Amino acid sequence: MLKASEKLIVFCIFSIIILLVSGALYQHLTSDVAIIKVASKERVQDKDSSKYLVFTEKEVFENTDALFRLKFDSSDLYAKLNEGGKYTCDVYGWRISFFSMYRNLVSCTEVK
Repeated sequence: MLKASEKLIVFCIFSIIILLVSGALYQHLTSDVAIIKVASKERVQDKDSSKYLVFTEKEVFENTDALFRLKFDSSDLYAKLNEGGKYTCDVYGWRISFFSMYRNLVSCTEVK
């Protein structure tokens, strides 16, 4: 029989595993390709964190690092996007206005 402290440790480990698996599934199962034309972009800072927003004619995207996509270059991607430019982008996620959630740009290639 497990002690209460051992049960708590097992519960915490199980919870962490569930969170990691669900995060990976979310990023994988909501993948899409979007063709965008950048209207404008801005950096939004909230206390200790910041994210980049990219405004297009149809939708707003965020550009943040993504652990399960091994994307750690959101600043470089943000610098590469030019206002008025057209891009084919790999994205994931959902746009949920109530929670201020945006689809995340993973990579973008300029359309000539």
